[in-house]
Amino acid sequence: LPANSTRVKIVEAIVDMALRVLETRSGRQTLTDIATRVVTTLNSVENPQHHIYRRPLAEMPQCIDQFLRKLRQSFPYVYLTMTRGEGAAVRNKDWGDDMDQYDPVYAVTMDLNMVIIDNMIFARQASKEQAGDTYELLKFQMIVTIAHEICHCLTGYLTGSDRPLTPPTVSLGGYSMPRSGEAGRYFEGSLFGGVVEFYDDKQDPMGRRQAGVPYLIDDGTKSSRAIEISRNYIFEFINGNLTFPIRTSSRARPTTRAELKETSKETSGIRPRQRNRVPKTSSPERDNELYVPSASNRGSRSPSAGSTAHRQLP
Repeated sequence: LPANSTRVKIVEAIVDMALRVLETRSGRQTLTDIATRVVTTLNSVENPQHHIYRRPLAEMPQCIDQFLRKLRQSFPYVYLTMTRGEGAAVRNKDWGDDMDQYDPVYAVTMDLNMVIIDNMIFARQASKEQAGDTYELLKFQMIVTIAHEICHCLTGYLTGSDRPLTPPTVSLGGYSMPRSGEAGRYFEGSLFGGVVEFYDDKQDPMGRRQAGVPYLIDDGTKSSRAIEISRNYIFEFINGNLTFPIRTSSRARPTTRAELKETSKETSGIRPRQRNRVPKTSSPERDNELYVPSASNRGSRSPSAGSTAHRQLP
């Protein structure tokens, strides 16, 4: 995509904000906790497993600082795809065994749901009466998504592997398997105070393009408490006022995940599985997907051609 295209600008803004979340003091502390748990578990006498962390555990904060610097300097290539969820970190290959030589561009790519990005553009062009807060809510959702996925990149950074197994000590209720955990969910629970999920509003004039209603849910179990996230908090968040945990609405009635699923669907379940009103464009390396070069690595690989003209976003 051309560097000045609307999609590129949106993705760059989302990536920047996701990194800013991780770069906060609380974000760094949470990543340090995750990394320490991963290494400590992999070092366990009962079931030792491979990793490439060679420093004392007391130096883990410096390791996280280096990880975040490398992401700022060389963020992975981003592809807009028809991924089923909001996004996914795709590990490319075993990248090496020296953490000082870690290169995010070589180790991983980031897939983002192109329908969501296109819905953000649509919402920005639509009337306020139709779109409401759709743009802001989708931006918040995608910032959370990228921050979550970067936690999976962290396990690859610590192990040198393209398929790192997150230990079960790094997870959140309802998400772990007997032998593996879920670093992204653990991150959300630790930093945000729960996992962020969006459920459809059948009265939303945006229909299938809607963001849905954002909820903060304690964990992954059916009985876990769910409460709507404060809209003011979301507006503050996307404008750079990053405070944690996430603030919920004081007027909202607490419910449960099970009750939510009885009356509504997660918005990932109502999103169309094909793009709408957007011309098809090909990546030079992955057919039918759009490559978005980040600001840090733009020019190091040929961008795909073609983009719809949209008014510049504020």
